[in-house]
Formats: sequence, C-alpha cells, structure tokens
Amino acid sequence: MSKVYALLAEVRSIQEYLFAGGKLKDMVAASDRLDRLWGEVLDDIVAAAAIGEPEDVIRKGGGAYTAIFNNESSALKLKALLSAFVAHYLPDVQFLVAVVGGETYQEAVSAGYSRLAQIRNSVTPKFPPASPFAMINARTGEPAVERERYGDREEIDEATRTKRNHSDRLRKRSHGGSNAAGKTLESKFAPGFQGQWPVNMEEDFETLHGTDVAIIHADGNGLGLLLQKFNDIAGELDNKEYARLYRTFSEALEAACILAASEATMKILLNDSQAPHVMPMRPLVLGGDDLTVIIKADLALGFAQEFCLAFEANTKDMLARLKNKPFGARLKGLPERLTACAGIVFAKSGQPFLAAYHLSEALCKHAKDAGRSFGDRMPSAICFHRPGNSLLSSYEQALGSELCVRLDNERTLQLTMGAYALGAYHTSLPVHLEPLLAALDVLSRESIPVGPLRSMATTLFETPMRARDRYHRWWSNLDTDAGQRELKAELAELWSRLLGPDADDQAFPEKALETSNQLVTPLGDLLTLLSVQDLRSKANG
Repeated sequence: MSKVYALLAEVRSIQEYLFAGGKLKDMVAASDRLDRLWGEVLDDIVAAAAIGEPEDVIRKGGGAYTAIFNNESSALKLKALLSAFVAHYLPDVQFLVAVVGGETYQEAVSAGYSRLAQIRNSVTPKFPPASPFAMINARTGEPAVERERYGDREEIDEATRTKRNHSDRLRKRSHGGSNAAGKTLESKFAPGFQGQWPVNMEEDFETLHGTDVAIIHADGNGLGLLLQKFNDIAGELDNKEYARLYRTFSEALEAACILAASEATMKILLNDSQAPHVMPMRPLVLGGDDLTVIIKADLALGFAQEFCLAFEANTKDMLARLKNKPFGARLKGLPERLTACAGIVFAKSGQPFLAAYHLSEALCKHAKDAGRSFGDRMPSAICFHRPGNSLLSSYEQALGSELCVRLDNERTLQLTMGAYALGAYHTSLPVHLEPLLAALDVLSRESIPVGPLRSMATTLFETPMRARDRYHRWWSNLDTDAGQRELKAELAELWSRLLGPDADDQAFPEKALETSNQLVTPLGDLLTLLSVQDLRSKANG
C-alpha cells in the first residue's frame, strides 16, 4: 500500500491577536481576516501552489485545516506557502503546520496531531525584533513599524498595521455596498440585515443608549468524548469512510453552531417589527463549537441562553442525521445531543478587553467544570460576573476579591451560586437558570423596593450581621401590602427552588456547601442582573 501524507495546520493565540490594543475596529478587522483564512484565502493559496486539489479534506474551519495528499512534495509545498503567507497575513498569531506520512489516513492524521503537540511547546520567534532603541506601540507593547498618517497618529506595530489596512478595505467595501468577497462573519449571525454593525466601541454603543457592554464566550461540551467514540471505530473504516466521517461531522458541527448563533440573533436582537439601525452586538469568533461576541449588556444573558438552547436543538438534529449516514450503523453510543456553556463578563466599553475576555473564558470553564462529571448528560450552563476591577482575568480572583464575604473565623458567604444550568439536562446541576430569571422578574416589579437590597449588599462587606438585619427588615416590610405579600410568596417559593427544599423562607437566602464551611446566596447574581436591567430602563427612558 502506498503512503499518504497528512497536512495539519492550526492557528493559535487567536484571542490575544483579536483583542490586542483594545480598539473595536482592530478587533473587527482581525476577526474578518481569521474568518476568511480557511475559505477563499486558502483556496487562493492552493491555486497559487499549482499542486492540484488534495486527495481529501478532513477538516476546514474553526481555526484548523487537515488535508490528505498522495505525494509528499505537494504537501510540503503547501506547508511552505502556508507558513510564509500566514506570517504576513496574521502577524503575532502562532501558526502550527506539520506534514506526516502514514499507511492509512488515520495513521497519518494521528501522527500529525502528535507532531503538532510537539511544535506547540517550541518558542516561535517574533518579527520584527525590537532593538534597544525601538519605538513601541503603546497599546500592545510590541515594536512599532510606522506612525499612522492620520487619526491619532500613533506608533503602530506590524499586526496593528495589518488590521488597520484591512479595516480601511472593509470600510470602503461597505460604503460601496459590495459583498462580493463572499459570506461574511456578520452575515452568519444575521443574513439579510441591512443596518450598521458597530465598529467604534464608545461611539456606536453610545448610539445604542449606553456604553455598558458584555463579552460572551461560549463553547460546546462533550466534543472530546464524541471524537473518542469516532476514534474507537476509525480502525474499522477504509480511508474514504474515515475522511467522510470526520469531514461530515466537522461541517455539520460548524453549521449547527452558525444556525444557533443566527437563531439567537433573530430572537433576541431582531425580534422587533422594525430592525435596529445599529446592531447591538459585534461578532468576533464563530467556528467549530466556539462563539465570542461583544454585545449590549442588557441583552447578553438572553442571547447566551438562546444560543445554548439552539445549539442543543441543532446538534440533536445533526447527530440524528449522522446516524443515518452509511457509516452510522457503526457509531454506537452516540449522545442524543451536544450541550454548550457560556461565560459572560459585564463591562464598560473602555475597559481592557483582553482581561475581560480571559475572565469570560474562565467563567465558561467554571460552568463546564460544574457539570463535567455527568459525561454525555453534561448540562448547558451559564456563569456571569460584573467585575469592579477591570484587570481581573480569572474566576478565582473574582471569587477571592469581589464575591466572598468573611462572616467569622470559619465561614465565608459567596455572593453567587456559580453556574446556572439550562436545557435538556438542567436537572444534572442543583442550580437552574429558570428560577433565577423568575426571581429577577419579581424583583423588577415596581411594587418591590430593591434599594434596601442594594444597600444590604454593600453593608455585607463591612458588617455582615447588620446586613442580615437589613434583609430581615426588608423581608418583613413586604407584609404591609397585599400586592407585595403575593410577590413575597412567589419569592419564597423561588428561594426554595434555588437553594433547595430545606431553605427557610424567613431566613437570609443562603445555603451551606457540603464540602466546606462556605455559604452561597443568589443575591449577588440578582443584584448584578438588576443593575444591568437598569441600563435598559435608562435607555428606554
């Protein structure tokens, strides 16, 4: 049997590249370049290489490319072209590429992944190198290559120069009304939307009545387990079946993720009879099972919720169709659906976005960790935070500095319940999103005074016992009005659903964790959502 050669390529450090500098127009340009890399750009490179089409393409998109060649010289030629091109097309991005041979597709691809793992540990040199007297880009800390001729006339590095040039081309294209460059990232979220997409954080979001935004990072669950099931049967498949299985799954997962993003956009952002002039969201990443967007703060939780639910529904359909393929009979034990988790960081539009992104990624990971032990029934979950310190980048930092109150020498009170489950498997976790949103609805009624609750939360960090007294006084005062008594009864039932059936509706809404001397309460989460909701009220007012 003649050998085959697998070319594997992947782009890493994507988020650092996207958020470097913190200007939205740079993020938009970087996002567009990344989204086009494995589309028309790759097609142009393959055509320029004059090597013909690969024998098979196994994966194309989501930051990675895997192709099979029958001869090593063609694969090595494309590898050399890709390495040279990406260094100029995406400066400061870590680009990994390897060519490995094998007797079968599976053998070559498996060896290629091992080679990529080795390359990841090597240090990639950066160009241009900085001399002792080099000017630097104040936004990124990288050596500058020129000073802008217009605008702020700031010193910019090579990556920023590439983004600014691409941003100019995007602006000219939009002013010319041309979409000839193919399907854009924006069109995947809102096909047919004719309005404006934000390109300036402060000005465009101010047009939307406020500069408070949120970063959402969402990621699918269970993909590793599913790929392991594929690997278990890979030895039973011939080369063509192997390529068809992985290519079909990769394309179907990408389509399910795009459809989920589109459905969330239509339901949350475009559900009014009149479409907005400025879209209250800017997509940055959508590929594989990943999503990253910047969105108006008051719309973030609804968008994340709808995306996770739509992702579940679409992957359920996707896996059902996969089982009906010719190789489907060999796919034993596939899950019914995939789920997704999301981390949301509420922030001001002027805050450092790289730190906010890392925090959203950490919140997403915390949501995943909460349900990881449930395997195929790992639930969708959402975790969110509104940091007071804009430099927070980990969930542990947020818990330690902003979300925990020391009650005495032994006990602490955590002002968040952490991850809130939703979707088909929400009962896997003890804390669910639906009763939290129901409690938010009750507290949003005009007849319920929430000022004392906000005051109580501030007092918690100073004198916890006095704060509890203020809560009890507020709770007792809800008995003075018949309408308030009805809402109080609703709240008591919701406290029970959030904290467990043993919750005392006359006591402070908290419960003890079994594994530590720590108490948890949903009050901090509710106050965060109330403050975000207030932004909508001010905008509408």
